Amino acid sequence: MTQPGDGVRVLHVDHDPQVRRDVAARLADDGVVVESVSTSGAAVEELADGRFDCVVSGHDEQALDSVALLETVRSEYPDLPFLLFTDGGSEALASEAVAAGVTEYLPRDGDDGYRTLVDRVEGTIAEYRATTPIEQQEQRLSTLVSNLPGMVYRCRNEPGWPMQFVSAGVRELTGYEPDALESGRVDWETDVVHSEDRDDIREAVQSALDTREPFEVTYRIETADGHRRWLWERGQLLTRDDETEILEGFITDITARKEQRRALEEQRAYVEDVLNSLEDLFYVVTPDWSLRQWNEQVVDVTGYSDEEIAEMTAQEFIAPDDVPTVEAAIERAIESGSSRYEAAVQTKSGETIPYEFHGTALSDTTGEFLGIAGVGRDVTERKEREQTLRQYETLAESVADPMYVMAPDGTIEMINDALADHIGYERSEIVGASPEEFVVGDGVERAEERIRELLTTDRDVATFEMRTVDDDGEETYNETKIAVMTDDDGDFEGTAGVIRDITERKQRERQLEQFASVVSHDLRSPLNVVQGRVNHAMATGELEHLEDAADAAHRMEALIGDLLTLARQGQRVGDLEPVALDVVAETAWSQLGADEKELVAETDSRVEADFDRLQELFDNLFRNAVSHGGAETVRVVDTDDGFAVVDDGTGIPPTQRETIFERGFTTSEEGTGFGLAIVDTIVRAHDWSITVRQSDAGGARFEVTT
Repeated sequence: MTQPGDGVRVLHVDHDPQVRRDVAARLADDGVVVESVSTSGAAVEELADGRFDCVVSGHDEQALDSVALLETVRSEYPDLPFLLFTDGGSEALASEAVAAGVTEYLPRDGDDGYRTLVDRVEGTIAEYRATTPIEQQEQRLSTLVSNLPGMVYRCRNEPGWPMQFVSAGVRELTGYEPDALESGRVDWETDVVHSEDRDDIREAVQSALDTREPFEVTYRIETADGHRRWLWERGQLLTRDDETEILEGFITDITARKEQRRALEEQRAYVEDVLNSLEDLFYVVTPDWSLRQWNEQVVDVTGYSDEEIAEMTAQEFIAPDDVPTVEAAIERAIESGSSRYEAAVQTKSGETIPYEFHGTALSDTTGEFLGIAGVGRDVTERKEREQTLRQYETLAESVADPMYVMAPDGTIEMINDALADHIGYERSEIVGASPEEFVVGDGVERAEERIRELLTTDRDVATFEMRTVDDDGEETYNETKIAVMTDDDGDFEGTAGVIRDITERKQRERQLEQFASVVSHDLRSPLNVVQGRVNHAMATGELEHLEDAADAAHRMEALIGDLLTLARQGQRVGDLEPVALDVVAETAWSQLGADEKELVAETDSRVEADFDRLQELFDNLFRNAVSHGGAETVRVVDTDDGFAVVDDGTGIPPTQRETIFERGFTTSEEGTGFGLAIVDTIVRAHDWSITVRQSDAGGARFEVTT
């Protein structure tokens, strides 16, 4: 081995400045003087003065041809050690380097590679200095052959490829010893080469020899232990002696590479199958807008052949009006990494189809832009649905009744303005919400029951009643007509419904029920009196019984009048107009027939009211004060927020003030119990409110807030 201080000088050639620095640093640590250059020309110039003991060269297909440099060095310095140190090698490079006379072929493989380089530089130079030129040549060849990743051979160009020399690398390659092949116990062609590849190899080799060119072949072998391997071989004709052709060559194992390539091809085929199975378009567009890759859907949709697509640019597939949109989207993808946009695809026949595209920018390890990969989805059906939905929304908004669409999961998907107004919430608060938030009672359960019925029968529309509550907590009765929505396959897609406010109808129904109840109950008693007294008079001839019958008949008449008032008018009011309180009060008093009593109208106010209904309100309050309260004076006065009817009668006990407005409430045998109920109905029909308390004179004070 050389030692530091022995004057060892190495010329290192590599185009990569970092590699030059690393090699110089590693060798300098061992006392070796290194001079570095980046080109073959500079290396030849440096070698001219004979100062160097060894050349270490990298290799690059574009920047540094190490084999050409080696051939130049060998022509001038046939014995100078030349080490090929590179990570860009291949079997072909190794074969060419051997043929050109390389001393050693060393892979640059991390720290191990650099350590091996230092050892081999020292060892090679020591051997070079210690041997004769012939010994140097033999040593170099021996070392080279032993370090090659494969085997070197010399054989006759005859059937079986009889081997004259086989390097020790054959053991690892085939499992056979060198002498087994050199002695002929193992025939390379029949015992080693796979039977299916023999004819192809021989044909390829002979064709190359006929043109006096080196040959390269790839084939399979069966190893001694029965394993299959892929080999790559490069050889050439060495001599022709007595019509015998001698071949020399190099063979290396490429099984891993072959398997990797096969796996890559399988993966590529798998990816292509997956891409072709997509219903969407898949494409890769290069920076110059040409298509680098596409799936079968592009062919099927556009109508162009693969050959035509290969000659086209991406813009030619886009409707002209949408090209600026696509170009802007690509710019966004380059800046942000991806973009989503809509554009129309223009087919070969001129048809345009709406598509939604999602593109992702591609770049190499340096960040250089390589193109756009993306998918395109046909949105024709979606566009049609959106158009239909817009039409339905327009129709829905033009309908006065509240309408809604419910999603399959039971959430509210769409409503019209009428529904938002109906329940008093903002549209954004309703859409996406559950109906339980706006429906009270068992309305949701009854809706679900109707939906199940529709899904299991041939019926198209179902109707049910429910109550909704608005944002103020007020409940409304509704009649809902519901229909189920399904897709083309009959799968459930939700429901649509129309709501109609039936609160007034419900109130009328309750009034009718009350009317029927009163008729059946309250009229029965005076009717029985009439029948009994008449029958008694007829039986006894005592006509005084007819007076009791007449009184009962008058009570029935009054009761029927009040009931008809409620049944016919309910909570309805006519047109509102400014009404003078004193005028309407005096009109009502004049029809009361209570001349011995006194009305004092201490007001000059006007209110927006229905004159007839307001007169009816005063009439019932006056009758209540005079007939039931025994009042002598009734006053109508202004209040801060309305008016009041005040009397000096017996008043209303505090325990009865909460119930006096209920229908049928009365403290008099002659009363119908509907007078104050009528008052309450009229007040609520005007959106007013009424309360009762004791007057200063001890009577009743009814205050109406307008």
